[in-house]
Amino acid sequence: DDAIFGRDSYHPQGFDWSQRQRRFRSIVKAADMVIAGNGFLRDHAIANGARPAAVTVIPTCVELGNYTPAAHHQRGSIDLVWTGSSSTLQGLELKQSMFAELAARIPNLRLRIICDRFPDFEAPPIIRNAWSERTEAADLAAGDIGISWIPADRWSQGKCGLKVLQYYAAGLPVIANSVGVHPAMIRPGVTGFLADWMEEWLRAIRQLADPALRRRMGAAAHQFVTTNYAVPVHAGSLVEVITGGRRPDPGRRRQDLSDPA
Repeated sequence: DDAIFGRDSYHPQGFDWSQRQRRFRSIVKAADMVIAGNGFLRDHAIANGARPAAVTVIPTCVELGNYTPAAHHQRGSIDLVWTGSSSTLQGLELKQSMFAELAARIPNLRLRIICDRFPDFEAPPIIRNAWSERTEAADLAAGDIGISWIPADRWSQGKCGLKVLQYYAAGLPVIANSVGVHPAMIRPGVTGFLADWMEEWLRAIRQLADPALRRRMGAAAHQFVTTNYAVPVHAGSLVEVITGGRRPDPGRRRQDLSDPA
C-alpha cells in the first residue's frame, strides 16, 4: 500500500531513489508472498523479482460498521469534505487557485478538512475538524460531498483509494480527479464524478447541490463499497494467503494461546 520504492509526490528530489529501490527489490525477492493493494504495485513487485505466483492483489478495505451515514439535509451551504494526513493535504493545497475560483462561482461553498493541520485558503471557508479516530466518522457524515485530488505521477499510482472508500462508507458521493485507482472506484453519474479541470469540478458540485441527488448517489456509493471493498469481501483471501489455503486448527490455536512459552 503505497509506492514505497520511491519518494512521494512532494519530495524536492523527485520520485526515483536508487537505495530504496534496491531495498524493495531485496524484500520482494525474499518474500514468500507479496500482498499488493492494486495492480500497479503488483506489477512493480513482479518486475523486481517477486515470483508472479507469489504476488496477489488484496485491495484496501473498510469496516462499514465504523461509519455513520450522511443525512443530506437541505441547508444553506454545500460542504466538500476531505480527510487525510498532513502529507497528502499537500495535494489539495496545490489546487488552491481552483478552489478559490469555485468559491467565487458557488458563494455557499465550504471546505470541511479532517486532518492534523489545515490549508491556508482565503476561500472557500475552511471548517477545521482535528482528526481523531473517535470523531472522524461523524465529521465525514457532516459533509455533503467527499473529494480527493492526487498528482498524476508514479507515487499516486501506488495509492489505494482509502479516502474514496471512507466517503462511500459514509454515504457520500465523491468528486475526484481521474488518476490512479480513482477511475476504477468512481462510477461517473452513479457514485460520483471524475473531474480534472475547474469547469468539470464546477459542473459536478452544482449537480450535487441537490440533496436528493446526493442521497441517491450516496446510497449507490455505499452499496458499491459494501459489494467490493468491505472487510468481509476480502477477509477470506487474506486468510488463504497467510495460511497457504490450510484451515487453522482451532484446538492448536487454543493450545498456543494457553502456553506461556
